[in-house]
Amino acid sequence: MSVTICQTAVTKAYDIVIVGAGLVGLSLSLLLKQDFKSILLIDKRKVEVDITSSNSTDLYLNKKSIALSMSSIEIIRQLDLWNELEKVAAKIEKVHVSGNGDVGSVLLSACELDQKALGYNVSTAIFSQSLIKSVKNSQVEVLSESSVENIIFKKEHVEIEVLQTQNSRVASFNSKLLIMCDGVDSKVFDFLGVQKSDFESDYEAISTNIDLQQPHQNIAYQRFSKKGHMALLPIPKDKQTNRVELVWVLKKKLANEFSSLSDEDFLKYVQDNFGYRLGVFEKIDQRLKFPIIRQQSMEQIRNGLVILGNAANSIYPIGAQGFNLALRDVNNLVTVLKSALTAKKHIGTFEVLDEYYQSKKNDQELTTCFGDSLESIFSHHNLHVRALRSLGLLAIDIVPFLRKKVTKFGVGVR
Repeated sequence: MSVTICQTAVTKAYDIVIVGAGLVGLSLSLLLKQDFKSILLIDKRKVEVDITSSNSTDLYLNKKSIALSMSSIEIIRQLDLWNELEKVAAKIEKVHVSGNGDVGSVLLSACELDQKALGYNVSTAIFSQSLIKSVKNSQVEVLSESSVENIIFKKEHVEIEVLQTQNSRVASFNSKLLIMCDGVDSKVFDFLGVQKSDFESDYEAISTNIDLQQPHQNIAYQRFSKKGHMALLPIPKDKQTNRVELVWVLKKKLANEFSSLSDEDFLKYVQDNFGYRLGVFEKIDQRLKFPIIRQQSMEQIRNGLVILGNAANSIYPIGAQGFNLALRDVNNLVTVLKSALTAKKHIGTFEVLDEYYQSKKNDQELTTCFGDSLESIFSHHNLHVRALRSLGLLAIDIVPFLRKKVTKFGVGVR
């Protein structure tokens, strides 16, 4: 579709321009706003407070959730949002890990770390709306329904041309630093020739909420089987109904087959693969299906540029490690940029940005390897591999030191 472009607006200068107003971009803008007075947040979608969502009687109905590690919650506390989010989140006190047909299993507990929780599960929509409300009440400028059309790097700044879709006007901005967190289809790959590694994925995920016969007792479950990886995460009660969120990662063919099943038949497959630790599964909400994308940007920094979130590194979805990793990256970046500002350094120099990259490189590699390794270990089902896997699960469950190490990793302690 051709677009008639009107005249270019006068160029405006900012300290930082962020492209992508998802959870990562919104969180980043709020962490930066205290120290950097001119921040622009750009998104192709409409960024607004959804009044209908906040007035809903069931905040989790037909919505995906996200499991927040304790390291993420400490960062969210800095945004002054956690007190309200905690009221509508479900605590995760324990995580039970098992393989269908394996002898061993592991139960990780917050008690191991002298904590009251390993994390919390919260509706993605609720979290997003909390961030948007906070951004709207800050000095962060938001440009909605606008797409980046050109990026030009100069010696001291970056020039960004943006097409505002509502009026077909092109706006031009200068920034000391451009931060791209606009997802796996980021504009950096098209405009700047940034290369990415695409890891072939034959998986999709089905997500829904399940009504339970008995309480979940704030336990999250990670269950591996021949059919795929299944996570059951606590969500708050709807009136007196006990509920969990199901995320089931399956081969695409199987995901398509299961998506076409009746609710009754689908629930039977879930029950057969999970078992009866939570009693009988009684009812499900609407099923949502989404692709599993595994990719990594070959560059995550350039002079004047940072790539964050799924644009930088989209990993295998185990325990929401991807978002929790991204939030730690955000926190590391903000720390480095604040230090540079205090030292009166230009925040867009490669020297400053490389300090950030080196600070988070090890965490990113470990977290990516963790997800890939778990998927690989539990995808093999011959007798010898299953025996070794069972022994490994038993060893982690029996040996306190190993169990504590795994627990710490899961909550984001590196």
